[in-house]
Amino acid sequence: MDNFAHAATATVATERGERYAKQLIGHWGRHAERIDEGPEDTVLRFAATERFPATAVRLAVTAEFLVVTSYAHDAAALQASNDALADHLRRWAGPDEDLVFDWIPLQA
Repeated sequence: MDNFAHAATATVATERGERYAKQLIGHWGRHAERIDEGPEDTVLRFAATERFPATAVRLAVTAEFLVVTSYAHDAAALQASNDALADHLRRWAGPDEDLVFDWIPLQA
């Protein structure tokens, strides 16, 4: 995607994936350079700033999973993006749900 050199994905078991995706899009979307919404996923693209490198986040929801994929130009930015995504989504989880993010590196 967009010539990013690094990517990772996490498939998170949850029946509340649509709710979490909407919350993330609502909160992070205002900072996105562009949001591409499709029938199967939503992609938030962030332009580079002085504080943050350019990144992108893809969210896809099924009945039992939230699939989160992040993209960045370097490994440090990818790790920072992954940490921020997981932290943000865990804050929205109910007390009865522990969202587990096992990030798997991908070919970007």
